[in-house]
Amino acid sequence: MKTIFSKKGALSILFLFVASFVTHFYFLQSDAYFTVNSDALSQMAVFHKFLGENFRSGNMMWSWNYGIGGDLFGEFGYYYSTSLFFWASAFFNMDTIFHVVQLKIGLSILKSFSSMLIMFILLKYLKRTYMASIIGALLYGGSIFFLKHSLLWDFMVDSMVWLPLMILGFERWMKEKKWGLFTAGLFLMLSTNFYFAFKSSVFLLIYAVFAFIGTKQTLTIKGLFRFFFGWGKFYLLAFGLAAAAFIPSIYALFQANRGGKANEVPLAFAPEYYAGILETTFNLDGTYSILGLPVAMLFLYTVGFTFLNRREKSFLYMSLFMYVLYFIPFAHSFFNGLSEMQSRWVYLLIFSVSITSAFLIDRIAENAGKIKASRALIPFLVLGFGLFAPIYSRNAAFASYEWLILGLTALCLPLFLLAGKMGKTAFYLFLSGILALNTFGTQAVFSKKSLGTFYGQSTMDSGVLSQPGLENKAELELIRSIQSSDQSFYRMINDGNKYHNAPMYQDYHGAGAYSSLLSGNLQYFLKQRHNVLFDHDSINKFNHFNNRFYLESYMGVKYHMVPKDSAAPVYNADMVDQNESLTVYENPYALPIGFMQTQYAAEDDVEKLSFTERDQLLLQAVYTEKPVKELNWEKFNFKNLDSERIDQQKPFTLKNVKQSGKIFIVNEKGTISIPIDQQKIGTDDEVFVEADLKQEQGERFNMKVEGIHTQKLPVENKYAYPTKGFVINLGHSYEKDSVTIKLDPGEYRVSSIKVYRQKIDTDKAEQLQKQSLTDIHYEKNRVKGKIEAIQDGMLTTSIPYSKGWKTYVNGKEAKTLTVNHAFVGTPLKKGTYDIEFVYTTPLLKESLIISAIALLITIFSMIRTRRRKK
Repeated sequence: MKTIFSKKGALSILFLFVASFVTHFYFLQSDAYFTVNSDALSQMAVFHKFLGENFRSGNMMWSWNYGIGGDLFGEFGYYYSTSLFFWASAFFNMDTIFHVVQLKIGLSILKSFSSMLIMFILLKYLKRTYMASIIGALLYGGSIFFLKHSLLWDFMVDSMVWLPLMILGFERWMKEKKWGLFTAGLFLMLSTNFYFAFKSSVFLLIYAVFAFIGTKQTLTIKGLFRFFFGWGKFYLLAFGLAAAAFIPSIYALFQANRGGKANEVPLAFAPEYYAGILETTFNLDGTYSILGLPVAMLFLYTVGFTFLNRREKSFLYMSLFMYVLYFIPFAHSFFNGLSEMQSRWVYLLIFSVSITSAFLIDRIAENAGKIKASRALIPFLVLGFGLFAPIYSRNAAFASYEWLILGLTALCLPLFLLAGKMGKTAFYLFLSGILALNTFGTQAVFSKKSLGTFYGQSTMDSGVLSQPGLENKAELELIRSIQSSDQSFYRMINDGNKYHNAPMYQDYHGAGAYSSLLSGNLQYFLKQRHNVLFDHDSINKFNHFNNRFYLESYMGVKYHMVPKDSAAPVYNADMVDQNESLTVYENPYALPIGFMQTQYAAEDDVEKLSFTERDQLLLQAVYTEKPVKELNWEKFNFKNLDSERIDQQKPFTLKNVKQSGKIFIVNEKGTISIPIDQQKIGTDDEVFVEADLKQEQGERFNMKVEGIHTQKLPVENKYAYPTKGFVINLGHSYEKDSVTIKLDPGEYRVSSIKVYRQKIDTDKAEQLQKQSLTDIHYEKNRVKGKIEAIQDGMLTTSIPYSKGWKTYVNGKEAKTLTVNHAFVGTPLKKGTYDIEFVYTTPLLKESLIISAIALLITIFSMIRTRRRKK
């Protein structure tokens, strides 16, 4: 690769370096904080800062600030924890989100340049000219896919850097039988992100198939086997090297709960999708475009295909194959792990088009005099009609970007017709200019139209940082005040912020999380077993316990931060602090992280209980999947639960609503009121509404119950959690004689609406407080304490269960059980004990051993290869 270090090589690399800045010009010249909207702020920026702080402090396994406690290395393998770019950035100052977003702009430019540089090197290795290699690299690293994902979900473009490196290594293995670079590229691809590793691995197989077709004269089963075995063993070696990163992340994926929905993938998209093929491919298709390829692509493919040799045509066929997949729904599902359709795999198509274009450009330049007029005219007419007819059909005026596309399209026709007369250099320069203008123009329009307007980043400024949940001065003042006065283990809920990941950013033990790999057990416990109300039923979120006394006491929620002058959120809570905008209440019945329970229930019996009864049971008895035979303890009598229905058997009072059996047609400002027996509600009772209803057309709808809001996503929505109905806590001081539900206009099927009251048993909470862990010490991934068990029972905790937890009783490892479906517990006989819970990321040790063995094999193989050469 000496040509890379030549004068032309240096100028080429300089151009790509400048190009990486030009593609980010919108953000570099504006005051917009590109990562402060959508997931970019609520997930990516927070994760980056949070993980960086933990990893720098030596904590890589567990944090109590993630949800109610969660794994850092395995669960965040989907995002950053195994990314080389993240690790390189983790040592920079990230005290605030401002520092994070400034760093992310730099990282985005670095990734863009890196992807273009490696693509350029790959194309030069494939003996492309400098100009063709520059163009191919620019098409790849300057794509809309890269810009959109890098500035919204930045972890998704790491794979775009390692993909050309992997293919460069593969080509080097094919030509020179040198496997070091191939293994290194595979290792980086596999270890960085398991989600994209799957997509890139599938593409490697596709690439290998077309490479075999393009390089082998005879196609035999034996030859095919030897070819795939030849590089397959290096894939397995790289997989072993990456095991320490790959396996824990895969394990975390299988422990998550993605809703269990059956994904219906159609055989084909709607006709409109195919009718707009050219517009989708070459224009900006609304705010979601991820192709927007330069207009010259159609000319290149149409004009130059006959000039390619056998191997070069294999690249052409591969890119066409990948393009066909773009219009097949199953492909979008397959590349997403046979789940819901996603287009995140399209970087593979862009790579194929970019590498093929470099070959086409060179061959057209070499054979410019042979280009027939019809070859240039036909794609011009097709492209002109396909791009601009839809604009007229919509009776829309041409936008500035569409005029640019029109002009560049018009320039392509004379360029190809006159290519034979202008010479190679002029042809390269003109075509490069068209492609560069198209690429940079697409980037500029997309940045302003989609990222700036649709995602709202142009409206963001430094004021966003003071929002609740981030660097809000009033919140941080109270949080730090509580932490300085109370250094025990507890959880705190901030009722006034919309950022579920606020505990990560503001550094406190909360109850919220917004992540793609949330614990499946915990999600089931909250959303199915207890049906806790959230802002909407997302598979990726939870953020509180609906102010439910039993749930919050069980979880150890000791403090609530609410807007000033708000009523106490939980029963008998005491106001302990206040500033100009917020009030802090303390729940005196919050339980420590571990406590003894001496009665048990069968998990099957729990399923038969109402939601209010399940809440009460948490402080009455513990349940496990299997009986705990070594304990001599008492089975719980469910008659001891104090809960009853209080909705009266009277017709609902309807306003702007028509009823026909179980079908309710709700008009504007429509409400349904359910009469209740107010006399049954005691001063120490909580009141719950259990509503089992759904929108008949399966559409998203909003519901308010006495001012408490939630949103139900359509069942088929890929982010919907399939919770049945709603359970809403109306509080402990409900005084009305009816409950009013307000719904969006629409048609609803109402199976049932029930209202319950349940007694708040503070005595039971106080009793458990006396039978709990004392002298508690907790740190990164361990909890220590002492306990006196006055009789046989279960040490029940609010530590989310994972196989990574080990329990030590008086220094010896003891049973670690799943209790109450989602938490850690251990059986104890009567006596006094020192207890310690220790966490290690599941399968990390085992996968480290695999990686170590693979490393030894790699070293041995390299030494052996060198000796053979001598």
